Amino acid sequence: MAGLLAQTTAFQAGGGGFLLPRLTLGVFGSDQPDHRFAFGGDKLQHIPLRRHQGWILPAEAEGTCLYDSAMDVTMISIDGAVLEEAGLPADTDLGPVVGQIDPLLLNLALQAETFGNGGALYRETMHRAIAAQILHILRPASTEAHGIDDVRLRRVVDWVDGHLGDDVSIHGMAGLAAMSPT
Repeated sequence: MAGLLAQTTAFQAGGGGFLLPRLTLGVFGSDQPDHRFAFGGDKLQHIPLRRHQGWILPAEAEGTCLYDSAMDVTMISIDGAVLEEAGLPADTDLGPVVGQIDPLLLNLALQAETFGNGGALYRETMHRAIAAQILHILRPASTEAHGIDDVRLRRVVDWVDGHLGDDVSIHGMAGLAAMSPT
């Protein structure tokens, strides 16, 4: 399974145009105070980025990235099939995410080049973990939670949505809602 490609590359100062065929996560290895970025035909914007900040760009993203000092960037590109398996439909219209990177995703990204050192099951599990975390970041907020008028129940729905992989108990949810579990 070639679900994820990870590589750290050293770039000389400069930059230029880019075209990314797959959804790609980029993590900067050094501060880039003079980083400029344009997505698609947008105007270049000065977006300073620090070490361990970066971007998530959708498949077929094109634009311009300029920087005044040499840098190392870890880039992880993810196959659309892995993203679909995680729950991100292929026709989802995504925009760029630039700046702070979710701590869990950052940790996974910084280890991505070593995933091939384990067996196939480990590698595929880690690919899916990165895809699931990207989905968690990119997916739109739950519309059902915003349709609930009771603030206490909305709090519970939002909490459950953020903790789907955890053990969820009726007593815990009742406590969040300040309600009786019975």
